[in-house]
Amino acid sequence: MKKININIFYLNGNNTINRYNLPTKITIEENSTYLELLEKMNLNEFTVLLFNSNNNPIIFNEKIKETNLKLFKITFD
Repeated sequence: MKKININIFYLNGNNTINRYNLPTKITIEENSTYLELLEKMNLNEFTVLLFNSNNNPIIFNEKIKETNLKLFKITFD
């Protein structure tokens, strides 16, 4: 199956990336959902918000349409 590369921009800055060892780029299968992407990143959908490049919120059960995502971590462990 074809793979796509996703670029992730963290709205919380480098502190979030470093603390949770989050990637800035990730490869996933083409017909995956945003929820599957979060699972691959070991993130719970209740702890983050995802936005597309136009700053519109993303519904987690939709198929991935964009390759540039903005992630905002709303809870911290």
